[in-house]
Order: sequence, then structure tokens, then C-alpha cells
Amino acid sequence: YRSVYSRKNISVSAGQLTMHHAEDPFQLPPQVVIKPLPQLYVYDHCPFCVRVRVALGLKNVKHNLVFLMNDDVDTPTGLVGKKMCPIFEVGTKGQPDH
Repeated sequence: YRSVYSRKNISVSAGQLTMHHAEDPFQLPPQVVIKPLPQLYVYDHCPFCVRVRVALGLKNVKHNLVFLMNDDVDTPTGLVGKKMCPIFEVGTKGQPDH
């Protein structure tokens, strides 16, 4: 059995795992800063919230992270009309988005 994972530079051959050093390591893109900083409302246990946090991290988007308690109904309902997360809020009501 022979399999090569070129993205991670890992070779698996006959049950042996070999790591290779990449010549071009992963580099973050330039940091994206939006004024005012967007707010990301998340539940700590929510897998969808984790996906959004990973995506923002990989895209290097600066944001404020707000953890909501599971029994907090007022905050998400006031923002989007339902108790659901993640909520990505860019700008605030009544302010321009620049």
C-alpha cells in the first residue's frame, strides 16, 4: 500500500509514516481589518460556530469574538430574530459600514 499526501508532505508506505519538510510553508494572507471591527457571536459547543472561526482565521480577518451562554435568548433574538448562532455582525445599526 502506497499513498502520498502532497499537501501535507506526508508519505505512508507499508505502515510507516514519514514527514517531509515543506519548502513553501503555509503563510497567512494579509490581515483584513474592517472598521469598526465585526462581531462574531458564537456558542462554545457549536460546530457551525467553529467552522466560521476557522474560516475567519484562515482568511486572517480581524474580529471581536463574543461567546454567548446557552441560555442567553435575548442577545441572538435581538440581533437576528431567532436564538441561533453563529452571527457575524458587520458595523452597527445606524452607522455606515465604512
